[in-house]
Amino acid sequence: MKKITFSVDSVLPQLAQVASVVNSKNAIQILDSVMVETFSDGSTAIFTASDGEVTLQMKAAVESEEPTKFCVEAKTFLQTLRGLNGRVVTLTLTDESPTIEGKYDNGNFKLPYQDASMFPTPNKFDGEQEERILDAQCFLRAVDMVKFSVASDELRPQMNGVHVDFFADSMVAVASDGHKLAKFSDLSITRTDDKVSEFILPTKPSNLLTSIMQKAVGDVKITFDARMLSVSNSDWKLTTRLIEGRFPNYNSVIPKDLSIEAVVNKENILGALKRVLPLGSSSSEMVVLNFRNNAVIVSAEDIDFSTSASEMIPCEYSGESLRIAFKGSFLAMSVQNIDDELIVFSMSDPSRACVLRPFEQAGQTEFLSLLMPMMLND
Repeated sequence: MKKITFSVDSVLPQLAQVASVVNSKNAIQILDSVMVETFSDGSTAIFTASDGEVTLQMKAAVESEEPTKFCVEAKTFLQTLRGLNGRVVTLTLTDESPTIEGKYDNGNFKLPYQDASMFPTPNKFDGEQEERILDAQCFLRAVDMVKFSVASDELRPQMNGVHVDFFADSMVAVASDGHKLAKFSDLSITRTDDKVSEFILPTKPSNLLTSIMQKAVGDVKITFDARMLSVSNSDWKLTTRLIEGRFPNYNSVIPKDLSIEAVVNKENILGALKRVLPLGSSSSEMVVLNFRNNAVIVSAEDIDFSTSASEMIPCEYSGESLRIAFKGSFLAMSVQNIDDELIVFSMSDPSRACVLRPFEQAGQTEFLSLLMPMMLND
């Protein structure tokens, strides 16, 4: 028999994070499981989960008598431990039958386990690799700022992820679904050669990384080739298959001749959108911005149900009256992701792309969001 003892509070966050990798339905039954591995040091366990494309490994503090490795169904194991917060649990693996016996101060439970030899190993690198050491919060911010614009398009799979470029003078993260685009540049991340390297990170690992790195301190190591990427520190490691193919030339779609500018308070426009959009069309989600002298009127209308709403908010604008329409949810997401009190709307005319950016860029970073307008029927 082999025993593992741990405080539930010390392993539950790691187990919950790892279990989030597991798909609700898997072609291979073993992928429903989390693999638990302990080592000869007797003080560490690694929880591992995979969906066949993404593998996440996280360390947790335990006490074990000898090294062991087993798989247990992720959902059931997680639900069991969630009901035992604050308890100390001892797991005993019996040799006679593949059963885990769990004991705590005033109770016990039993769970089946499987042989860990059936659990798939993470995909291996098979090409020329590049390695970058980055501050975890810098990489987190780059991915988190743009992933709201990621597409979900079977015909253009290259758009279904966050594209990252490493240039000599910056790291750039971009995402676009063809209707909106977000671009984040970190000028503090440079390289000593003129090589340009890139990868496209799929949506699921993007979301996992932003969740894992919320509390990460220090650096992470990023290793990638044309097909695979891993991000790790001393406590965890995520390995994923990348999206292969060429990401579109994003700089070519960002307009340069934007002669019209308006400055709007972020909270004012978000508040107006929140109040106006429910009375607009739920199918088109069209919201119209009417820029006029020192004000913008935010309005929406649903002709079919005879509902409408409009709200005037202050705006630094001194040109001729200009009406431009956007999909309300896209506009709200773009505004929400701008990290400044004031937002600059840069336009040329109501039929061409509008660029949103913070009034003051933060530190050595630059952010912009591009929105394609909707057609106005007037």
